[in-house]
Amino acid sequence: MSNYEHKSLIYSTKFRSATDTEAFDKIINDSASNGWEFVSATSLATNMWDHGKTSGVLLTFRREKSYRSDLI
Repeated sequence: MSNYEHKSLIYSTKFRSATDTEAFDKIINDSASNGWEFVSATSLATNMWDHGKTSGVLLTFRREKSYRSDLI
């Protein structure tokens, strides 16, 4: 069974323009180029009254832990 390390990022945006979406894609692609696998995205709202409105996205990534035999 593989062991993974995880990282989470909060991307604050309201997705009002194509530029917001391009920046979002850049975060995902940059993380992938560093070995991080995209796992999930969760919409964030500032309060419960903002139903249907996004103030940001929580992104979760994972990658397999690398072990060096010379450190064991």
